[in-house]
Amino acid sequence: MEVSEVSFKGISNVKVCRGKQLNKIWGFFPSVTGEIKEGEKVYRDYKLFFHLINDAQKADFDELLDALAKANQGFTTSYFPGTPNKIELFMRRYEVEDDVAGNLVYSVFKVNGWNIPLISQKGLSVYSKLAEITRRILCMPDVTPKQKECVSLFNDAIAQEAERFIEIM
Repeated sequence: MEVSEVSFKGISNVKVCRGKQLNKIWGFFPSVTGEIKEGEKVYRDYKLFFHLINDAQKADFDELLDALAKANQGFTTSYFPGTPNKIELFMRRYEVEDDVAGNLVYSVFKVNGWNIPLISQKGLSVYSKLAEITRRILCMPDVTPKQKECVSLFNDAIAQEAERFIEIM
């Protein structure tokens, strides 16, 4: 098996933030049957901050911008004010009680305040890029165990939402 080299040069200044408390909101959610249901949603917010640049080995920043532009009409680089390489990946992780599936967990994401809905195949390229970035962050030698735990949750949630979308396509 060939081992490929992982570049950490394009990612730096990793920080994570996890909401300290669970919040509750009444609202709508998609059931596993495809119905839209109403009920109490319990959620927690998470944020992952990092700097992302293009380096000699990988054009990470440009690839992320391209994926965002293809997936979202109206996306502009104004969502990267000032220093454009500062990335804030936001995740709101919901848990709802579904009468068919029991406890249902789903996540919604934003990059620098821009919603990343997964409503078409074009959105998969953003999720793919974010999954790649979070996997690389998990391999970084200076990431603490607490940070790895949170980044791993991001990575798992990204994969879960992509798989859910592919199943219903």
